[in-house]
Amino acid sequence: MLSINPTYNTQYTSPINQNRQIRTIKPQNDTVQFKGRVGHEVIKNGKKNLTLIQETAFFREPDTLNWAIKYIQNKFAKNTKIRIIVGACSSGEEALSFKMLMKDRKTEILGFDAGENAIKKANKHIYQISRPKDKKNAEFAKEIGLSAYKDGYLSFSSRPLTGMHKKHQELFNKFFEEIETPEHKTSLITKFRNYLLEKMGRTPDIEVKSRTYKLKNPETLNCNFMVGNIEQMDKFTPKGKAHILSFRNAFYHIMNEDLEQFERTPLPDKELKPILDNIGKQANRVLEKDGLFILGEHEDKQGSNMKLLSEVLKNSGFTEAVENRNNYCNIWKKVKDL
Repeated sequence: MLSINPTYNTQYTSPINQNRQIRTIKPQNDTVQFKGRVGHEVIKNGKKNLTLIQETAFFREPDTLNWAIKYIQNKFAKNTKIRIIVGACSSGEEALSFKMLMKDRKTEILGFDAGENAIKKANKHIYQISRPKDKKNAEFAKEIGLSAYKDGYLSFSSRPLTGMHKKHQELFNKFFEEIETPEHKTSLITKFRNYLLEKMGRTPDIEVKSRTYKLKNPETLNCNFMVGNIEQMDKFTPKGKAHILSFRNAFYHIMNEDLEQFERTPLPDKELKPILDNIGKQANRVLEKDGLFILGEHEDKQGSNMKLLSEVLKNSGFTEAVENRNNYCNIWKKVKDL
């Protein structure tokens, strides 16, 4: 069972100086939203001015999800239970996507994230499905590369769904029920701010249409969320029990220094390698043999040293599970214990 060590979160409330000594990521409080796009130094030191962009969606990167689910269903067909760990889980969409895709297969899921606020959202089990309000806002989202609205088809569609999207919508409706959407009014301050941003040639806030959904019977799903750090999984996960460890689109937090003028400064290899070596060992430790370690499909384009990570994973008992593209592989299989 993927039981949670009850003392782990207590460790996360330790003072910042102690955090630095034991390399613990301090959980973010309610006044600081964990939203991504931050360097390793900001996370490590728990800086107060943490400003991140939390981008997530249901069924994100479906090719990766579908391949992994099919592999697990076949490789561990005789197992009575499948165990999945989702790191950098944000508010829970990815973890619940795994749950929905596993359908009636008995599945136990643990999601963890360095952001306390994100975990609070995940444990509320309430989600908004959104899409940009109009064509102009859709163009803004596309321009800055946001994929957070790619699950809008689950609730909004101007044409009949076919194939994979229809399957996802059916699964979503099985697990979720729509509730009343809180009325959202754009304040005059926000409108004026967007006006100024446009005049300066910058991207204004994206206005969206939303519908709100509540997870049906969350207590029966065997899906838990907690504040956690991939560098310390040995403190809150059992050894060799998981069949999937997913840590998608989050390595740039670890591989880069603090952001300056929205530019990422890569952490020097001599500082980065010991961190990645530890993560490789942690990943090997939590996974059963032939289990999968899943990365984001395009992390090689996020300013991260994925070449070094690949070398570390090969030395940590993993091999490429799928064909690499441009010398980058995002799904790795554990082939031996360390």
